[in-house]
Amino acid sequence: MSRGPGDSALRHKLMPGRILSVSQHKTVLDTRNAVLRSAGYEVVTTMDLSEAERIAADGKSWTAAVLGDSIPFAKRIALARRLKQILPGLPVVMLIQTHDPIPDRNSADDWINALEGPEALLESLRSLARK
Repeated sequence: MSRGPGDSALRHKLMPGRILSVSQHKTVLDTRNAVLRSAGYEVVTTMDLSEAERIAADGKSWTAAVLGDSIPFAKRIALARRLKQILPGLPVVMLIQTHDPIPDRNSADDWINALEGPEALLESLRSLARK
């Protein structure tokens, strides 16, 4: 199948958006990012929390940030709040572990138990996009 010069622009128009994906576990991060990309998202990723803040402030448009459960809970909450200070209105989806407390709405717009699987994350992103 040949691709013409307009194919890239068409693919970009069809993408659901741009996700900042942050985790401190490389294998899980790579798997999550593959799922997001297969659903059509452009994914920008980091394992460094300070770098996540710099990336978020790059002046580009973001659909959401996804914070992995491998980040210690207090650091996830702090990062979510900093991202929302940098980009008011940025939807933040936080993956949580069974023993984590439920994040408040000042930090996460949605939270998903990490055991729920990739479809729960994709549904959360679709739901936040409809708001």
